Amino acid sequence: MLWYIIIILMGGFSGFLLEKLTLHLIKKRIPVQAESKFFITPLSTTIWVIIHSVCWFGIVYVGGLNANTIEIILILSACIVLSAVDIVTKKIPNELVLFLLIVGIVFAFINKAHLNLNIMGFFAGFILFYLPSLIGKAAGWGDVKLAAAVGLCLGIYDFFTAMVVMGVLVLPYTLYILLTGKGNLKTKIAYGPFMASSFVITLFFNMINSKYNLFDMILFLK
Repeated sequence: MLWYIIIILMGGFSGFLLEKLTLHLIKKRIPVQAESKFFITPLSTTIWVIIHSVCWFGIVYVGGLNANTIEIILILSACIVLSAVDIVTKKIPNELVLFLLIVGIVFAFINKAHLNLNIMGFFAGFILFYLPSLIGKAAGWGDVKLAAAVGLCLGIYDFFTAMVVMGVLVLPYTLYILLTGKGNLKTKIAYGPFMASSFVITLFFNMINSKYNLFDMILFLK
């Protein structure tokens, strides 16, 4: 019980600090507009604190406190900040991509059994998003670098799972902008939040599946 309380407090404190980091990263990119689009208020700070407290607690409660859950916590926190910055500035911070790459490398060496899959995932992510960028379609350089980091962290198989999840998330948004007339098929979409969300969803599913064997249960029910 004491460990859970400590985790909740640490998560809340990290949320408090990460909100400030988010504002700092936004101001570096659009200093004039940052205050009007994203600013710290008691309500926003409370939301950041609650989100991180709940997420940290949920991760540790389900997966325990180990290398895998620490990796998920680090990635989740980075993805939340990355998504907020990309939504406001339409730019993915290189600092956070570098952080994800470092996390991926460190934990890839910790889990040496799948190191080759992590390396293959890195190249798969880079190539998949780099090729369209050569002809000015869809992905920007920020998306390319983020995809490579996601591939490194997940490994090649889970990377493609995350891409399927990303497609499911992007589709409703695309339909929304088309039906409301707010864009068309050529409208540039900020893929960062969608990719980050699919990244975290895949990690969560793998953690839950490893504990409860949900995939095996689904096959059994069939």
